[in-house]
Amino acid sequence: MRALASAAATAGLAASALAAPPAPADPRLWATLDGHCVQHPVPRSQPAFPLPARQAGLRGRVLVMLHFDAPDRPPALELVHRPSAYILREAIQTWAADLRRPCHAGERLSVRLVFAYQFEGESAGFGRFGATDLLALARGGPGQRQAFDTTGMRCPIAVRWQYLRPYRPNEVTVLGPPDPAHAPVVARLQALELALTRPAADVAWGDVASFEIPCHPSPSAPKE
Repeated sequence: MRALASAAATAGLAASALAAPPAPADPRLWATLDGHCVQHPVPRSQPAFPLPARQAGLRGRVLVMLHFDAPDRPPALELVHRPSAYILREAIQTWAADLRRPCHAGERLSVRLVFAYQFEGESAGFGRFGATDLLALARGGPGQRQAFDTTGMRCPIAVRWQYLRPYRPNEVTVLGPPDPAHAPVVARLQALELALTRPAADVAWGDVASFEIPCHPSPSAPKE
């Protein structure tokens, strides 16, 4: 929560300064690509962080779907992002045009990646973020900010939540044994949109938060 507020407050301050260095490449990028035998002529490379975007102090994420259909052709691309991140599309398209999957055989393979554009030494995103923070920021009427009702469910519920609204349903993974009774909570988390300023939304979109949804009503609460 604090990291989100801090990064949002400073978004754009680099516009009048020299472009700050980008954060180092995320090692998980190539761990994912190696796992699918995807290759690039420049080993361990990643899309460039364009200088105009860095000079403008842009922070944000781009969700990329790579669709491989043949071993000798680049993947088809599907890019989802906030409007402010449009300037990053060309760099990602240029980098992806050189990707190949030499082991490809059979049906289409889709690989999902998220590129985070931020600056060296900073943490841009949710930071320490919990269910209480989530509900406090929920867009909509008071009903959207009510506690999750876990009656009849195994709880507390540990979740991994990726914020993708309004462009896609949020990604929700329940950590722990599957429980069909969790479906209403998962559906609400998928649909939930945050009431954020534009700079804060640029920073938060595509980020992941892990938190617990507490039991509600409390099992120890007196019955009426």
